[in-house]
Amino acid sequence: MNTIEDVGIDPGFGISDFDDFKVYSESDTIINNFLMLLFMRPGALPSLPNIGMEIGQYLYMFFDDIDVESIKIELISQCEAFLPYVQTNDFNIIKTMYKDRPTLLISLPVKIDENLVEGAIIALSTNINNDIIFKYALDNELKN
Repeated sequence: MNTIEDVGIDPGFGISDFDDFKVYSESDTIINNFLMLLFMRPGALPSLPNIGMEIGQYLYMFFDDIDVESIKIELISQCEAFLPYVQTNDFNIIKTMYKDRPTLLISLPVKIDENLVEGAIIALSTNINNDIIFKYALDNELKN
């Protein structure tokens, strides 16, 4: 099984708090790749036509029509193919209402090494203007 150490780090567009080039940690790199997988439409990358879920389509459905199990099955297959560092056996998705809007909570376990798994929680919803919004928590720090 691959570990997070095999991922590497991604550069960011911007300047860090220390006036240096911004570089994402391995954990942030995996979260960014996972978010790309969630928001991308299938076929957006010609070289990888099957990558992407277009998760936003579920946020505009009626709450009762959101099938969490089908989302979970699709995410697991996408992660197994493109993000082998995500522990799909502990993957969890919960649908709930937040501010009268459907919200998806995704628990994302990431294998750090053979004995340690780090988790992230990603919340996806829409705002009053029907724009998709998200936040994620990693290492007890809320980021958006």
